[in-house]
Amino acid sequence: MPPQTGCCDPSPRTLNQMQNAASPFISYSINHEDVLLNRVFGSRDSGFFVDVGAAHPVFENDTKALSDRGWTGINIEPNSAFYRDLVAQRPSDRNLNVAVSDKPGLITFHEVVGTGLSTCDPDEAKRAIDRGFEVVQYEVESLPLSQILEYSSPHQIDLLKIDVEGFELKVLASNDWERFRPGLIMAEATFPESPVRRPDHVTPFLEEQGYHRIYFDGLNDYYAERDFRVPEHAFDCPLNIFDNFVPYTQILLTQARDSLARDVETLTQERCRANAYAETLTQERCRANAHVEALTQERCRADACVEKLKEERSRADADVASLTSANAALRQSLDQLDRHNSLLAERVRALELDLGRGNREIVKLRHQITELISAETPEVSPPVVTPAELVRLKDEMAALRASTSWRITGPLRALKRPRRTLRILLGQAPGGMP
Repeated sequence: MPPQTGCCDPSPRTLNQMQNAASPFISYSINHEDVLLNRVFGSRDSGFFVDVGAAHPVFENDTKALSDRGWTGINIEPNSAFYRDLVAQRPSDRNLNVAVSDKPGLITFHEVVGTGLSTCDPDEAKRAIDRGFEVVQYEVESLPLSQILEYSSPHQIDLLKIDVEGFELKVLASNDWERFRPGLIMAEATFPESPVRRPDHVTPFLEEQGYHRIYFDGLNDYYAERDFRVPEHAFDCPLNIFDNFVPYTQILLTQARDSLARDVETLTQERCRANAYAETLTQERCRANAHVEALTQERCRADACVEKLKEERSRADADVASLTSANAALRQSLDQLDRHNSLLAERVRALELDLGRGNREIVKLRHQITELISAETPEVSPPVVTPAELVRLKDEMAALRASTSWRITGPLRALKRPRRTLRILLGQAPGGMP
């Protein structure tokens, strides 16, 4: 294995290739393994890979960048949830929901829930339980790698990637190395989520198959087949700015940032509109307050008017009470007048009766006077009125004149009776009768 140096300059060819790239290389791998693979296979837009323990089809996936470039391959994943995602998002690949082991048949799969740490190695499953992870065990189908490759019959295998949490040697042991020889092998070499290397049984095994280890990136070992030509300086230095890559998580963050920026812009515009609306509402509020003030003043005036109307109503009620009392008094007066009128009517009827008798007496007297005046026989002397009868007639006449009926019928007598005849009858001088 070539000696590893600190940071070194890439070759002029690699540098020009990076500088002339149309856009940054997108790295999906958790440890940027696909950036190293891009150094090895960057100039190729086709190839074939085998990904044992593929996990999610995009996040922390080591072959997603190759798939974007046009490569195809086999994704092997016993976790059914990850398998369904692979079928949905990597339809050009062959996706298998099996485990890989040196013995075919059913094997116990230890799913470390919510992680990419699931394994068929019981020791690794126990370590996960000791660290507090939830582990679910169930049986899955297991196939040797040779059987899977024989079924697919790839013309050439450019890359074999193995990430099975301690079960790597079982996977490698299940291959037919005479028939299927990947050009580059990448195998996880440390304990899960730890920089500590496992006991190295893989390197001796692969050396027996004609491979040699060329690089350790802190998580994975890289092995090259004896006839595979590794590009010069591909593993001479760590990843650096000249690899011209950007992590997929950064792209997601950038997209999220841009989305947030758009949201902020939208919210800013909404805030401006809200401020304008608030200003409009403030103006409306001022106008409403002025209107309320005017209404308050109107209410005060209305209250004063109501108070005045109440006072006037009180006075009117007092007037009504007074008028009611006056009306009652008037009703009593009217009742008294009605009774007085009734009495007057009775007295008028009595006077009319007296007047009728007086008229009859007058007619009788006039008749007697007429007989006295018109007597033609001289021998007949006029009736002699004795002094007693004359006194009686004067008394009756005086009583008649003193009566109310006489006073009431005075105008009628002036029109109907010859007053001179009456004076003669009573023996009064022409001017002496009142």
